[in-house]
Amino acid sequence: MVVYGNVKASSKVYLLTPDTVTAGSVHEIVYHADVPDRPMLRLVVWHNFGMYSQQAVVNDCNVLFNTTSVIWQHSGHVVLKLYQANNLLATDHLVISPDTAYPPEVEAYCGPKQILAGGEDFTMVIGSSLDSLDNPWPQGTEMTYRYIFKSHLKVRQAETKALHGYVRFFSDNEAGTPVISVAWKNTARSEFDITVYPNYPTDFILSYDRAHPYADGKQITTITTTEIMDTLGNQIADGSMVYFKISTSKGEIMQAMATTVAGIANVMLPAPGEATRWSVQAYIEDYVQSSPLTISYLPSVRPFSIQWTDDRELIIGPVTGFLNQYVPNHTEVEITLCHNDRELLKTIYTQEGMAQLDLGEMDLEDGYYTVTVNCGGQIHGKTIIIE
Repeated sequence: MVVYGNVKASSKVYLLTPDTVTAGSVHEIVYHADVPDRPMLRLVVWHNFGMYSQQAVVNDCNVLFNTTSVIWQHSGHVVLKLYQANNLLATDHLVISPDTAYPPEVEAYCGPKQILAGGEDFTMVIGSSLDSLDNPWPQGTEMTYRYIFKSHLKVRQAETKALHGYVRFFSDNEAGTPVISVAWKNTARSEFDITVYPNYPTDFILSYDRAHPYADGKQITTITTTEIMDTLGNQIADGSMVYFKISTSKGEIMQAMATTVAGIANVMLPAPGEATRWSVQAYIEDYVQSSPLTISYLPSVRPFSIQWTDDRELIIGPVTGFLNQYVPNHTEVEITLCHNDRELLKTIYTQEGMAQLDLGEMDLEDGYYTVTVNCGGQIHGKTIIIE
């Protein structure tokens, strides 16, 4: 006895289409139907992707149903139910298998793309093999995963399960950019670049460079870190942010930041305008910080004289710098006048090393005044009488 599909040939209605078909290859479903009123036959098709029904096309005793639905392009299980009017004549089951006649298309995903050196962090690669209609190849299809970094090659094999296979590649101890490929047999289809970043940074030291030790408010002090490495001896990644905190002997706090290049970060800061001492410390987020660095600045202005003239003019100078030169024109001179618990602050500027203030134009009441003059942190006082 011959068997067609799932129904014996002795039956009045039986399926002529094979039990297993290839996706995209079936153009019609054929039944043998030795029943009256064959034009009234209707086929209902159930698939994971949906359901549809179709009226029969009769050719002698064979009944044809054209497979125009996209359902037949997707692999999976199919249930066929043949009806005449409201009567169920036959129920059959088909399996649509992927097209494995040609090499598959490999679809792969990789992540995360950035991991830390040291062997504890990893990236995962997922691979699927698909036919020309995007159907996954049968479970158990073997995929080859390759990881290469600085001539060191790792090869892993993984079979697909639940439509895909996967492999984990753990990081090396050295930072860099490994390449990962996914292949079926010897034909690579996908490639990924992974960035292995240095691990957590270790302690570092600060140093500084400047033209001279005087607080002239102009010269640049460059504060530089040593080469910052991670725990495995890798330079930390370029662009890592380093924060600098500067505390002065006067209680002031300043902040600066810089990014690393070749493991080194530096900031350039103008010298203070008055003698002071800086305590500098740098840190990288919450990971590591440097030991404190102390930078001292000497006064850039030498002691100067203050004269009080009969014309009610206060003459200051000559004001000279650390090389016995005149201080630059327009250097600030702050003058504080104190009288009867009242304070008056006046700012003037030097010209050719001299500065003067005409108190006769200030409408001051008569009496004794204490005059304090500050230029570049050099402070001198004098008592005068205004009559």
